[in-house]
Amino acid sequence: VVGRSLGTGVAIQLADLQDFESLQLITPYDSLLEIVRKRFPLVPLRQLMRHHFDSISHCKKVVQSTKVLLAESDDVVPHECSERLMAAWPGPVALQMISGVDHYTIIERWETWHALCEFAREVPHQPPDRTQQHPPSDHTESGVPLPLPAAR
Repeated sequence: VVGRSLGTGVAIQLADLQDFESLQLITPYDSLLEIVRKRFPLVPLRQLMRHHFDSISHCKKVVQSTKVLLAESDDVVPHECSERLMAAWPGPVALQMISGVDHYTIIERWETWHALCEFAREVPHQPPDRTQQHPPSDHTESGVPLPLPAAR
């Protein structure tokens, strides 16, 4: 399953409920409500938004192999929103930054599609066993350290 931007919240909720082989998230966020609140601080969004897409609360039971692609110059989903989500992730996450792109152009780059296809080829071709818990990892599959969690 692949989710992009707003669709990453839907993909994470699906991964919380369904078994499938892998999950790939392009420019994911921790909470849609928080992203919108930063843009419109005076609007009572909690009352206006029916779905808050709190990805952190839905990611706790995700067991699928997961890849995250970030846009180097994303001004829609700040990197710290993606980093908070990855810090809460229950298992290993393969993280890749796509250079020279923003939130909108990441999907146009060959590197993005190549990364998606390569990850899909590499994952086991059977849904994971939800009864096994994966210990949290502080590195991507390629050995790159994940960002530190945000201070609370």
